[in-house]
Amino acid sequence: ENGEVLAEGGEARVLPLDSLFRQYGEYRLSGGRQESRCRNGNPFAVRESLPDGDYRIYGADGTFLCLSRLENGTMTSVKNFFGA
Repeated sequence: ENGEVLAEGGEARVLPLDSLFRQYGEYRLSGGRQESRCRNGNPFAVRESLPDGDYRIYGADGTFLCLSRLENGTMTSVKNFFGA
């Protein structure tokens, strides 16, 4: 009986993956070339003036994609969370 209750409400208790990385800034990709480069594991330029550091990267549609590190205007993937 307890297993059934957990199964029914279990999904609601699962936190979104990106919530584990709230300590990092958020960056949303503009789409197009920038998102394509990110999804292929390539570094991409950031035009906004942001401090260097680690960021949660989201696709143009809001999907959490990866953790990346910004250094001197270039974002480089640290860990991807999307399928091939």
